[in-house]
Amino acid sequence: MKYPPLVSSFLVLLVFTSSWARGACPSRIGSHYLSLCQVHKLCVYPGRKTTIDLPCKISRSTAGPSGDLIIKPTESLPNEIDLWLTTGASLPTNLTLRCGEDIVIFDVIPSRASHTDYYKVEGFTKKGSCGVGANSLIDASWRSVDRKEERSELDKSANHNISKLKLIESSGGVK
Repeated sequence: MKYPPLVSSFLVLLVFTSSWARGACPSRIGSHYLSLCQVHKLCVYPGRKTTIDLPCKISRSTAGPSGDLIIKPTESLPNEIDLWLTTGASLPTNLTLRCGEDIVIFDVIPSRASHTDYYKVEGFTKKGSCGVGANSLIDASWRSVDRKEERSELDKSANHNISKLKLIESSGGVK
C-alpha cells in the first residue's frame, strides 16, 4: 500500500523514535563505566524507585525544574542515592550529581516499558576537559556557586576600598 509523503514521513519518524527510546534504556540492573563528557539516559517507571551507586561520595544532587523527580540520599551509604518519578510524570527531566571533583549528568526518561532498578557506576572513562559546554565549564561554574560566600566577602572588601577613593579631576565631559 502506498502512503502519501506526509504519512510516510510520520511513520518513519515514529518507528525511529520508539526504537531509539527503547535502545537507549539500560538494563534493570547493571554496572557501567561512564564518560564524563556525555549525558547518560536512565529510564524510570513513574512510582518505582531507582538506586544510583557512584564510585565516590555524592556531595550534591540536583534535578530539573519540573518537580517530577524526587531524590533521596541513602543514609548509610554516601555514594548512593535513591530516586523516583512521581506517578504523573510524563516528560523527561535531568539529574546532575557531583561525585568528588567529577560531575555526572543523566537524562531521566519516564517509561512504562522499561525501568532501571539499580545503576552502578564502576568508574569514569573520560576525565579532564571535554570541550566547549562540557564538564570543564560546568565544574568551574559549580565551584563558583560553592564559593559564593567567599565572593561576597571579596565584593564587600572591593566596595569598601572603592568608597575610599576620591575623584581628583575630571577630564572633559559636560559642564
